[in-house]
Amino acid sequence: MHNSPVPIADVPDAAPVNYLFHHHLEIDLLTHAIQFQQAGEYSQWYPRQSHAKTALNTSLEVAVPWTDLQQPPESPIRLVVVLSDQGHFRNYLPENSLIAIELS
Repeated sequence: MHNSPVPIADVPDAAPVNYLFHHHLEIDLLTHAIQFQQAGEYSQWYPRQSHAKTALNTSLEVAVPWTDLQQPPESPIRLVVVLSDQGHFRNYLPENSLIAIELS
């Protein structure tokens, strides 16, 4: 399993956006297009098939099947939302932490 930096330009050198990640899900909010990538050797990202779905109205809803993440459902997941425009970093959420998801 490999981890790589976020594939976005101008990311600040500050936690948590400077962490290394295993998966990258890109959602174009204008076209609703989804690109799912997996980290590889030497900080490279490789496209992967995904069954992720999104819904956008007054909020953004994202559903990614556990099988896409190659993790069993009981594995904890940590994520951060990185906002970009034309491939350049703009902001991230939540500030100074990760979102933890664990099934009990």
